[in-house]
Amino acid sequence: MPTPLLKPHTTRWLVLSFLLALLLELLPIEMTGWHWLPNWVGVLVIYWTLHLPRTFGIGLACALGLLTDMASASLFGQHALVFSLLSYLVLIRQRQMVMYSMLQQVMVVLGLMLLSQALTVVVRLATGAAFIGWGYFAASFVAAAVWPLLSHVLALSLQPSKQR
Repeated sequence: MPTPLLKPHTTRWLVLSFLLALLLELLPIEMTGWHWLPNWVGVLVIYWTLHLPRTFGIGLACALGLLTDMASASLFGQHALVFSLLSYLVLIRQRQMVMYSMLQQVMVVLGLMLLSQALTVVVRLATGAAFIGWGYFAASFVAAAVWPLLSHVLALSLQPSKQR
């Protein structure tokens, strides 16, 4: 259960996972079908904040948000706000969340991703953009469905524990 989470991750996997997530965000895809794709950087912010709370926190989440804003040419600070909030919400319940079953974690991820998308919609509406539609929220359900696989794959990046 939580024992793999106690092993240290390498910084290399942390950086590579975010580079891959940013590349996925920048893939040129047809505009009619992009709503179902989750915010991969946001999902990774949740994962790394949950599993490396002393290494990855609100400051790095904000910096990644600014980088995502620049890479995706979106409103500057929008992703930084969302990722900082995600990181904060995970940090305040991190000790409980690592003990949750996978189904409970999926439900938490679903709630966090829905909240992040709602905040994104509010920011867009505040700047005068039109409502993007309810289909926009489908990506949160995809992110929650992918969470167990993502957690398993990223758990493979664990270093073997050193015996003393």
